Amino acid sequence: MEIQLNKYTRNRRNLEIENRVLYNEIIKCNIKFSNISWSNMLYNYINNIFEVPLCKKCNKPVKFQKFSTGYSQFCSNYCSLTSNETKMKRKKTNLKKFGVENAFQNTEIKKKIKQTNLIKYGVENPMQSKKIHEKAGQTNLIKYGVENTFQSPKIKNKIKNTLIKKYGVDSPIKNNRIKLRINSTINNSFKKKWSEILNITPDDIIILSGSSLLIKNYCSEHNEFIISKTNLINRNNRRKNIKNEFCSECYSITKQSSTYETEVFDFIINDLNIVDIIKNNRLILNNKELDIYIKQNKLAIEFNGLYWHSEVYKEKKYHLDKTEECEELDIQLLHIFEDEWINKKKIVKSIIGSKLGIVDCKIYGRKTEVREINDNKLIRDFLEINHLQGFVGSKIKIGLFYDDELVSLMTFGKKRIAMGNKIRKDGEYEMLRFCNKLNTTVIGGASKLLKYFVKTYHPKSILTFADRRYSNGELYKKLGFEFIENTRPNYWYFKTHELIRHYRFNFRKNVLVKEGYDSNKTESEIMRERGYLRIYDCGNMKFEKLFDFNI
Repeated sequence: MEIQLNKYTRNRRNLEIENRVLYNEIIKCNIKFSNISWSNMLYNYINNIFEVPLCKKCNKPVKFQKFSTGYSQFCSNYCSLTSNETKMKRKKTNLKKFGVENAFQNTEIKKKIKQTNLIKYGVENPMQSKKIHEKAGQTNLIKYGVENTFQSPKIKNKIKNTLIKKYGVDSPIKNNRIKLRINSTINNSFKKKWSEILNITPDDIIILSGSSLLIKNYCSEHNEFIISKTNLINRNNRRKNIKNEFCSECYSITKQSSTYETEVFDFIINDLNIVDIIKNNRLILNNKELDIYIKQNKLAIEFNGLYWHSEVYKEKKYHLDKTEECEELDIQLLHIFEDEWINKKKIVKSIIGSKLGIVDCKIYGRKTEVREINDNKLIRDFLEINHLQGFVGSKIKIGLFYDDELVSLMTFGKKRIAMGNKIRKDGEYEMLRFCNKLNTTVIGGASKLLKYFVKTYHPKSILTFADRRYSNGELYKKLGFEFIENTRPNYWYFKTHELIRHYRFNFRKNVLVKEGYDSNKTESEIMRERGYLRIYDCGNMKFEKLFDFNI
């Protein structure tokens, strides 16, 4: 039989004439096949194949190759490459050759590929090459009339038709069964990953509607809390090993800072009638965002939510770097902390108006009367209402009165230790506070107050500081002060649910140790254990004015 078949494999007609019985047996064997070649029929007959063989992976019909090799084991390259049999074979081969299951895990092969690509294309990865992109675009234009195949209506329709044929919808995600399977896989993977990070079980993470999560048994103070996926991821990316740092109850945000930022924006447009204003600009500072920019006045405003701008998310010099980048472009950057907008909104609004040259009242200094003030309640009330930093004790208080009303105040005292002045000599003073009444400009007022102080108290020197968050020091330069240096950024402590900043000087380590805290820990470690975070400013500009001893 085999000899006869070998003799007639090349000529179907010869076999039909000379061995009709055998010919009929071959035809009968292939009755379930249609439109196949004679060599395919012979192969089926010899190997007793009566039906089309199926793919080992997906059970679809496979193709006949040639008489010497027979049928393919798989219906497509995809099935061949993704089958378990092929995977195992590939892994064994790779382990034997390269010592790894995947050849691309081998360091030498990675280097060789990069070197080859550098020689061929001038880049480590071909897809980084402009020539490759251009060539692909040209090929697609010739074949499909578009640079990207997915722009072709034919390709789009083909994809849709395939999806409809497979899933009954033009997009897999529209298929409820697939959608549920995908969501289940994603959720299980998410729970497994975050349960390891939070050191809880996957069952302690409950996915609520939208992107919210209910977390149980993580926080030592709160049995459960709700947090968004985005917030959880952001907190993990900026971990600082703070106690219960993922807990949104311990470190909550009472109101989204973007809401307050919008309030500032609306105030400038509606109350100050500024039209030439841009929100969330990323072009000026090379993709760094400026919350508000007023081009005509070259004034930018940053709204700093305490939690989002704390040490958890921002580096120590973040605010300073942004300020200095703006200064290089001759732009003054005004930083508003969240607690200032909540607790001292009128003062912040007055500062913004003043920066834009918009004030309700202008008074000439020559029409005011200089008086020294001993009424501490009047001083405290005036500073709390009109100065962003509020009240500070002072030895000398000098005010300008207009129609018997205090409209401008300048206070002096000994140099403060908290500002780094450890050595204090007689005749050396620090200007502690200067401010005008809200929404009021006293023209020449600062100069009049300073002259009175110098004439009355004959200082050897006056030191003062300008907060770089909202001052560029121009006032002190006009008063004849000399710029000495820029100080390092200061920091405050705060608890997010309180939204009140506490100056660092009150939480020095020696003070904390006296209160009973562990002396082996740093100030920062102790404060974190107490639930406090730090937020940094831009530092101060330090100015000094020297005087002749004979004055």
